[in-house]
Amino acid sequence: MSDVRRAVLREARGFGGSRWLRMELSDERPLTFRGGQYIIIDTGLKLDDGRARKRAYSMLSPDSESQGFELGVFCLPGGEGSELLNGIEVGRELRFTGPWGKLQVPEDLASREGSVWIIATDSGASAAIGLMRSAALQPHLSRVQLWHFRTHPDAFLSDQFLREKLGNLTDLRSEPLASVQAPLRAMELERWLEERLEKELPAQVYLTGDGILARQSTAQLIAAGVPEAHIQSESFFNHEKKAKPAQPAP
Repeated sequence: MSDVRRAVLREARGFGGSRWLRMELSDERPLTFRGGQYIIIDTGLKLDDGRARKRAYSMLSPDSESQGFELGVFCLPGGEGSELLNGIEVGRELRFTGPWGKLQVPEDLASREGSVWIIATDSGASAAIGLMRSAALQPHLSRVQLWHFRTHPDAFLSDQFLREKLGNLTDLRSEPLASVQAPLRAMELERWLEERLEKELPAQVYLTGDGILARQSTAQLIAAGVPEAHIQSESFFNHEKKAKPAQPAP
């Protein structure tokens, strides 16, 4: 069973369609996490079957901080987790489990030639920012190129705020992208990635955000010659649907 922890909201900033939160742990036990990982928050609501309704949020904060963490929350109308975290007041306590997540910096990255690409779509920027601020990626920052694809510059937090968090770690390249429902969305990213791959093959790639685009880009990178082992992804939405187990023959 996962260890349930508690954290109190100490500071918040709104950005129109999103919100930044700074949480402080309610006890003195440190939270050990890796940049790019996420926690799962108990919204306090229930599913139809009575189970707790939970939502995952990536931590923006450096993994050197162990007594609290930062979250970026996208305002999704009708989303219980989103509406909860966009509306809670300073001083409110939340329950969570974690950290979770598979993003990590490979031990052999220093021996590989080429750039490190971080391609974030929509709210996937939160995992990208956390990864950028991780201790493990610090020795490689001169090689890192970060792109944030979204419908407009303030669709999730804001360019100015994200640059504040990044400091001088790297240049944030904000790129336009059609809305999630738009049929040309996948084509836009495919065309952009094709142009990038014509210039160079990266040493490592991280894909965060839209699961459909992450899977599409992974296939495109592999076809271009990037080893599958050099590609990592974390889907925030449009997760891959698990196939139903085959039924035994009658």
